Amino acid sequence: MFRFLRKYQFFPSASWQDFLILFGGLSLYVGLAVSTIDKFSIWFDEAFGSYLIRFDYLSVARYTSTDVHPPMYYWLLKFWTTYFGNTEFGIRSMSVFFGAVTVFFTFLVVLRLFGRRTAYVSLLFLILSPMFIRYSQEARMYTLLTADIMAATYMLIYALHSKKRWPWIIYGVMVGFGVLTQYLCALAWVAHWVWRFLMVRTHGEPVKASVKKIFSRQWVLAYAVAVLVFLPWVPFFLIQFLTVQGQGFWIKPFTVATLPDFVSTILLFLPSSEVKSWAAAGVCLLVVAFVYSTFRLLHQLQGDDHKNYLLILCLIVVPTLLLCAMSMPPLRPAFVDRYLLEVIVFLAVLFGINLTLSRTFLSRNFRVLTGVILAVVLMFGIYSQTVVGNYNRASGQSNNVRQLLEKVRADSQLGTPILSSTPWIFYEAAIYDRPDSPIYFVNETTMYKFGSLTMLYENDMHKIKDLDAFTRQHKSFWVIANLLDTEPNALRSNWNAGDVMVINDDLTGNPLYKAIKFTVE
Repeated sequence: MFRFLRKYQFFPSASWQDFLILFGGLSLYVGLAVSTIDKFSIWFDEAFGSYLIRFDYLSVARYTSTDVHPPMYYWLLKFWTTYFGNTEFGIRSMSVFFGAVTVFFTFLVVLRLFGRRTAYVSLLFLILSPMFIRYSQEARMYTLLTADIMAATYMLIYALHSKKRWPWIIYGVMVGFGVLTQYLCALAWVAHWVWRFLMVRTHGEPVKASVKKIFSRQWVLAYAVAVLVFLPWVPFFLIQFLTVQGQGFWIKPFTVATLPDFVSTILLFLPSSEVKSWAAAGVCLLVVAFVYSTFRLLHQLQGDDHKNYLLILCLIVVPTLLLCAMSMPPLRPAFVDRYLLEVIVFLAVLFGINLTLSRTFLSRNFRVLTGVILAVVLMFGIYSQTVVGNYNRASGQSNNVRQLLEKVRADSQLGTPILSSTPWIFYEAAIYDRPDSPIYFVNETTMYKFGSLTMLYENDMHKIKDLDAFTRQHKSFWVIANLLDTEPNALRSNWNAGDVMVINDDLTGNPLYKAIKFTVE
């Protein structure tokens, strides 16, 4: 393997010292990600994946086709849990792994384009990114996505310098796999197209002529491969797109606060309304220094440095602007910070680039001060992330199903069943199912009108199809509910309510989850 890499100069500028620094950075990253990985209960999106992977690979694809995502992440998660288990740590650990892959390729991209000093500084800022740590702890596809984008970007750079065909084929496969992981990955590929257009265009040349120059034989080959990889999924994508755009979705409208919230969340893991006093001053200083140094470097850098700098800028600006545009009427809102996790990674890179390359127009003391402030702000963001955890800002609630179940089971005899009041809380609870404390949902109260419930409709796992027969067998059981959805009510007149358990929201302190123990007359 290493002979192959040396032969084709895959890492031409890397030394053993560089890989030693990279190993240290990866160790720090894994430590930060794993330290609180199981602190918080899983939430619905994680729970959906955990339940989905109980089925075979074809069924995984079929059931996710009725939801909103392509199947690649779930296929890999199913394979991963074969060895690491379908538990909180098991499903989340794959995100840590692909986060490490992201760090690896990010380091190589910066090292190859801008040298080791910039690679070292960018590595630090990426590792300290609270948003990156946050989504490295969640059983979702976002670090897989960033790993694919970073690896594809490195392969694109390598392909442009190697003049060989096989790197273009691999790049095309990565492009296809990326869209099979998350559709909005296409925003990064559009950024690659925009950057290529800027690279091939000659000053004063008509746009039409520049567009023609984009379509070299290698470029067409790469994207032909990408289309072939994604082509079998196109019909399902069209159905999902029309369903979401036609029926609506949960994403909030784009407002004047959306981008400020995005910036403050990247730095401090707080909405802009909560960033005050010295924290606000620090954020303002960083934004001003960042914008100023970016414009100066755009005009100052020449040759390959300028081209490389434009690549990083395109991968930040293009996806962000496109997602903003996609959130405007007549389309449904689409701007969610986690959909731009690759932008957050490239922002960490750009911070490192700006600090190291701005030495010709910014004093050393100012650059050091800015770097220290940024590191302090990011560390505060990591602290905030460990406190807030996977708090759902869209619904305004913490996720505490595990804590509720622990409390219920501590006050129950072995074998006491637990009934979920809605399919949503059932999904969140199912990963904590135990033979001595089984968890069920009730068929007669479940409205199967959403695609995410298709696998519950078609399968009888954990399903109570005859509630009366169930209560003849079990004279005592718990009913659990999320109070934002419903109360854990009695479904029959002969159910008598007994003990009550309540779990409060971690941040607001308001009652959030509730369990009632019922006995049958």
